[in-house]
Amino acid sequence: MTIPGPSRRRLVAAVVAVGLCSTGAACKKGGSSAGSLLELRPVLASNPPPCPKKAPKKDEIVLPKKTDDKDECLELGQPIVDGKDVRSATIGETPAKEPALSIVLGGIGSANLDGYAQRNQGKRLAIVADGTLVSAPVLQFSSFAGRIQVTGLSKERTDDLFNRLNKIMKPAG
Repeated sequence: MTIPGPSRRRLVAAVVAVGLCSTGAACKKGGSSAGSLLELRPVLASNPPPCPKKAPKKDEIVLPKKTDDKDECLELGQPIVDGKDVRSATIGETPAKEPALSIVLGGIGSANLDGYAQRNQGKRLAIVADGTLVSAPVLQFSSFAGRIQVTGLSKERTDDLFNRLNKIMKPAG
């Protein structure tokens, strides 16, 4: 499926437009595993701060989200896609000259994302890099064709994530 130019731009903006939280307090201790380098997690609940220190269930997490007009604590479910699902990644720029990490998912990750998107239109999906919330847009599409783009990271963080993902990527197939 090919997404037309304006819709593609809206998709990119919808998926990743919100920037990083200003602190690293939500990062996992002891470094990150291959899977936790990049995760797509369903947003189960949004609550006002302060954020609880522990998620209600195993494999869920709670991360803060700050924007100019709203602070919230997002309760996130188990990952539907993680770094182990990445098959290739490239670095580029958005039209606004911000760094962008374009990612192609393997068959399982692509099917998981599309399946989740088809069942959850209008709900939020969080993009988490190294345990830090990057964005949590509302799902507006039912198919991503195995491709996502992560923006909202600094050039240094984008390059670092790209390099570490390249170390763990499996060949396409």
